[in-house]
Amino acid sequence: DGICGVGLEEAVKKLQDAGYLSNPSRCPSCGRGNLTDLFRYGKNQDLVGRKCTQWDCRVRFNALNFSRALPDHLGRSFRADQLYAAIKMYTDSGVARPPTPAEAGKTLGLSSKGPRRLFAALLEKEAAAGKQLSQRLVLRNEVELDCTSVRTLRIAPRSHAYAGYIEKWLAKHPGERRPQHFLHYVRVLGATQRGTNKLVLRLLPVKLVAQQAKPPVESVDEVLDSGIFNRIAQGTKLYSDGAFAYPAAV
Repeated sequence: DGICGVGLEEAVKKLQDAGYLSNPSRCPSCGRGNLTDLFRYGKNQDLVGRKCTQWDCRVRFNALNFSRALPDHLGRSFRADQLYAAIKMYTDSGVARPPTPAEAGKTLGLSSKGPRRLFAALLEKEAAAGKQLSQRLVLRNEVELDCTSVRTLRIAPRSHAYAGYIEKWLAKHPGERRPQHFLHYVRVLGATQRGTNKLVLRLLPVKLVAQQAKPPVESVDEVLDSGIFNRIAQGTKLYSDGAFAYPAAV
């Protein structure tokens, strides 16, 4: 048995069943011949492949390269059991931090290059699936609304990237001395359905404050313009932390 107690051919079949690898019946090279069942090949018999049965083709393929969901030519970086174990390490982490490519490589006896390509592809697929789910998610029954700052950036008073926002601040504070630096609190507005893991997030627009100032409270316009109420069903009970914006926006 290989890593995780799974043999090479069994690892390929598990990855096929899970949708990570495809299982074509026709040769992708000539399009005429059927493909053989899985077999081992290579100097150490540690590769799993399939071969075209057409007499004038006979092309051999690494079974790990039959995939639309994973990076090309993964068979050059992984054995079948290593690929299965790497994907299992990533997916078993759930919402926790997945292993780094270096950590996975050390565990599997590989360099970090293969796991890095694999994990980047899995993260991209995960993000796309999350975005698709978020686009059709509707919260209902009892929903809590809140806003928080997830990061604080220190902005130089002569920053070109934030020049427009700095001008807005100066226009709202005529006669005040320009601060030594500004703060950009990256604010996220969230709505979650009680008793579930359903969550809708919206990034609020940039609003600079002077140094040492607290995060700006979300305004009525910011809450309405975020579109978060489009993802909440009518008749839903809304709960907030008492911020003024929510009663005024509902």
